[in-house]
Formats: sequence, structure tokens, C-alpha cells
Amino acid sequence: MGVVQLFKGEFTKAIFCFDEAIEIFPDFVEGWYNKGAAHQKKLEIDGIVVSCRKVIEQGD
Repeated sequence: MGVVQLFKGEFTKAIFCFDEAIEIFPDFVEGWYNKGAAHQKKLEIDGIVVSCRKVIEQGD
């Protein structure tokens, strides 16, 4: 659902959906990456940095 919201331009809703997914599956790298993309669209630097760090920590 987060990706759908992201494509619709509903960035706040997308971030909420990604947060829900990450809460259930904390190692969900794609969720962290997509959350960072949503923060980028909203120009929220702190959210981008946190999400990207999680991708780097958990990614291969």
C-alpha cells in the first residue's frame, strides 16, 4: 500500500504505510528504501538519512 500511496503523491500516507510494514518486519530493506524515497519527495532530510542508514546497515 505504501508504494501505491507514493505513486498517488500521498507521501505522508506512504510513510505511514512503510512504518507499519517496518514495524512488522524490521529487516524489510525495501520498506526502508521506499520510506526514504517518500521522505525525499517531502524534502525531509532527517527521514532520508535515517532510512538510508537502515538500508546500508541491513542491505547486502
